[in-house]
Amino acid sequence: MRKLGILVLVLSALAGARLSAQSGRLVVAADQQLIESGFTAFVIPRFALKTGIAVSVHAIGPGSDAASVRIVAGAGQGMAVFEGFGRIYSLVMAEDAPPQATRFAAWMRSGVGGRTIAQFRYDGKQVFKPVEQALAALEPTVFKGNAVRGERLAYANCGRCHVIGARNRMKGIGSTPSFGALRALKDWQERFQTFYVRNPHPAVVQVADITMPFSAARPTPMHPVEITQDELHDILAFVAALEPADLGAPIRHQ
Repeated sequence: MRKLGILVLVLSALAGARLSAQSGRLVVAADQQLIESGFTAFVIPRFALKTGIAVSVHAIGPGSDAASVRIVAGAGQGMAVFEGFGRIYSLVMAEDAPPQATRFAAWMRSGVGGRTIAQFRYDGKQVFKPVEQALAALEPTVFKGNAVRGERLAYANCGRCHVIGARNRMKGIGSTPSFGALRALKDWQERFQTFYVRNPHPAVVQVADITMPFSAARPTPMHPVEITQDELHDILAFVAALEPADLGAPIRHQ
């Protein structure tokens, strides 16, 4: 049986500069391989959206001791959470871990966190999977935002490119799918919940306390879309109430 290396997620809340006093941002120092694979860029924003906790990610190295959460190599420690790259990944909580780190650990071990881990693709293939394959079935997601406000926000912001409904039926960009068409897709919840990390949105969208500020060297090519987390949830509530478009029967290949 091949030997698996074990990478331990050590959640240690060091005194002092663990969290920015101004923003309450959770700082994560991650294994370089996880960062380069895109895993942290995929998983962390989804945790931030779900919890409202802003997160900064840095590679483990000099100066990373100030991180609230560290992802480090180890053996036989903590509680196994997921596996991939020939390793088992475990969570180890420090006794004085801050609430943000505790919530991060709980989310990683939850059904939602496990499915998020499994959804990550590297070179088009699934790389990670939860150690416990049988995730408890969760109730359908219920978005708690205000759908009426969400409709207004969708027309004002997303309506620049997407057809939202009858009011801008002729004003969307032809190559951009309508909200009705997106709502008909099986993974519509995933797409809408994480739209701000899907191209081309990172170049124009700012979600307060989740996305990083635009680089001064690479300004946005158009007037930015700036929304709060509450407004994002309002949009999600509006989309959830939309009637999916009839996309017809799937294409059949001879």
